[in-house]
Amino acid sequence: MVPGSRTPEPPGPAKEPSAQVPEIARVCNGLPCTLRGAEGVRRDLEGHGTACSGAACLGYCDHGPVVEREGRYFAVRNGAEVEIEESLPSHVESHRQTLGEYRASGGYSALLAHLNGGDPEDLIARAERAALRGMGGAGFPTHLKLRSLRSAHSQDRVLLVNAHEGEPGTFKDRVLMERNPHLLLEGCLLAALSVGAREIVIATKPEYANAVASLEEAQEELKAFVQEEGIADDLPPRTLRIVPGSYVTGEETALIEAVEGHRSEPRLRPPFPTESGLAGRPTLVQNVETLTLLPGLMMPGASSHAPKVFCVSGDVSRPGAYQETLGITVTELLTRDGGGLPAGLKAFLPGGLSGGILPAEAAPLALEFDAVRSAGAGLGTGAVIAIGGDRCILEPVSSIASFFAQESCGKCVPCRLGTRKLDLLVRSLRNGTASEDDVAEGIATAQLLSEASLCALGQAAGKVFRDAMHHFGTEVLAHTRSECPAGRCPLEGS
Repeated sequence: MVPGSRTPEPPGPAKEPSAQVPEIARVCNGLPCTLRGAEGVRRDLEGHGTACSGAACLGYCDHGPVVEREGRYFAVRNGAEVEIEESLPSHVESHRQTLGEYRASGGYSALLAHLNGGDPEDLIARAERAALRGMGGAGFPTHLKLRSLRSAHSQDRVLLVNAHEGEPGTFKDRVLMERNPHLLLEGCLLAALSVGAREIVIATKPEYANAVASLEEAQEELKAFVQEEGIADDLPPRTLRIVPGSYVTGEETALIEAVEGHRSEPRLRPPFPTESGLAGRPTLVQNVETLTLLPGLMMPGASSHAPKVFCVSGDVSRPGAYQETLGITVTELLTRDGGGLPAGLKAFLPGGLSGGILPAEAAPLALEFDAVRSAGAGLGTGAVIAIGGDRCILEPVSSIASFFAQESCGKCVPCRLGTRKLDLLVRSLRNGTASEDDVAEGIATAQLLSEASLCALGQAAGKVFRDAMHHFGTEVLAHTRSECPAGRCPLEGS
């Protein structure tokens, strides 16, 4: 019961706008939706009297362009809005793995074994042998986080589950929570018991209402199960928290701030969360996907090849969430799972917007943390976004620069000003009004962002621009002469 492919939209009826009450729609302007024509959708809606606002990411990147109306999600196909079947509560409920199904596949056997005399250090040792890393973006070795919390001076420890994904192209945690809630819950309990956490808090965003409902139902099933097994008193309590916030809320200290009821912005470090986190307690902040991998580590004969959910989007025929083994090549992923690229491949993002951009020549690259890093990028969340061969490189660069400028929390000056400066520069390049001196200043700004920003958002905000200059510098600089080699930019300065 793991994601293997996307669920396509059914040929349902188009959403008819009301003739009496002006409608309000949120149009996703994340990169995958932008590549699929989100700007045109917004213009059409506004031209027909619909008030529109932008959304950084609505979590249905494989269905773009996506429009949200009053909590309902629609994919735009040939000018008509078709409600995304995958977003319907009835669909989520029918595809949720029940307790009985999970138990039949060996679920909760690792938890029961642990409670029946298991060594708390065993999980940490297995995570170390498997070289398991965090799947939320940073790729930090999981065993080091677990061991750090286990050795914390205070016994009042907490596990905070980071389910607040918001980077365009990344929707794996939503899929996992909706379809495999018991896998997450068992992973949470194993992690909490191994580090001595007294409480588990799962924090997600308002847009993930279906995931919350799936987890709540699984929680009720789990409650009955542990009472029947007589182990209810041996397990830490589990609570779900819905916290609003932008992309930066997914940064672990910003998430802690949000859960505490404050504005979601990063904290200065040290102290690190494992020393002083939620309400000053030693806190293990762990991503949803990472936790879902823990039960498998405890199974007899567990494979040393870690599975990974890759989110494939962009200019591919078959976008979706696919579980593969770490180390699959970009070429294999895009052709076998993504169905290929009708216009060929120009470039790709191997790990979401924060991981940088690489040229098509790098497509034989193995999607594995160290290999991607050696290629000059980052695996990040494993969101692979394909850029078609007929595009101008500044199309994705512009969308990404705009995203970081909008999502900066503004706490630190380099990020607050630098992201806006890069956004304006790329817009000017596309308009044909920027000079080579402007580009040189942009490179310096991107470097300053990486060195002086407080959190990972600002540190990564300029990477795609720098990568574009490194791999596609000739094409970028052509815009300073009011030329777009791909013929896709407005070039108002020509």
